[in-house]
Amino acid sequence: MAAQLNLGDRVRLRGGGPLMTVHSINGNNIDCQWFTVQGELQAATFPLYMLTIIEGAADDAQGKGKGKKSAVD
Repeated sequence: MAAQLNLGDRVRLRGGGPLMTVHSINGNNIDCQWFTVQGELQAATFPLYMLTIIEGAADDAQGKGKGKKSAVD
């Protein structure tokens, strides 16, 4: 299942929350990093089933796309 994710992919918790970057993949445990509103780097590990891949997130940051969502199953 984690084969659908790659290092550097942008993800978000299925329940919402900040846009995060995949830092490492350990089986079905995904290490993510993100910045808080205050600019502090945060990191946490989440099980794969809790995450949704955010496609086009890099384009969104540059105003080029609408950031289509894709579920990770």
